[in-house]
Amino acid sequence: MQDEEGKHSCCPASGGRVGARPLAAAGSPWHGRRVPDRARLAGVIPVLPARDVREAVRFYVERLGFELVFLDSPDDPRYAAVRRDAVELHLQFQFPKDSDAGTAGQAMLRLVVDDPDFLFREYADKGVFGDQTRLNDTRGAPGSSPSGTSTATA
Repeated sequence: MQDEEGKHSCCPASGGRVGARPLAAAGSPWHGRRVPDRARLAGVIPVLPARDVREAVRFYVERLGFELVFLDSPDDPRYAAVRRDAVELHLQFQFPKDSDAGTAGQAMLRLVVDDPDFLFREYADKGVFGDQTRLNDTRGAPGSSPSGTSTATA
């Protein structure tokens, strides 16, 4: 039931809002504030194919004025990030044979989000993902992604 303000009387702990998330616990970045009803998208990062990640980084840094954010390996990088001002690009290795055959270089995007776990659950509940999609939490794990992110992979 809704009252005159449109709030649901069945949900008093949530301020009368159906599906409202509770106040965040101590230690949370949301501490003392109501947790939002959905994850907040903060940006998007294009992931560009590169036959030679080290050379691609050199081009972006030396010619286009970007700065290196990270390389996944100092010896044989297969994934890297560069940034200039508010723009960040990720560069991912592609085999030359795949590029030549037209089977590499697919467009990819990384969404920057405040709560990847909540966004994953939100999308999973809506049937967005296939059966094989998993959330990989690489934040701080040994051997984790140098970007310190969580990724959903299918």
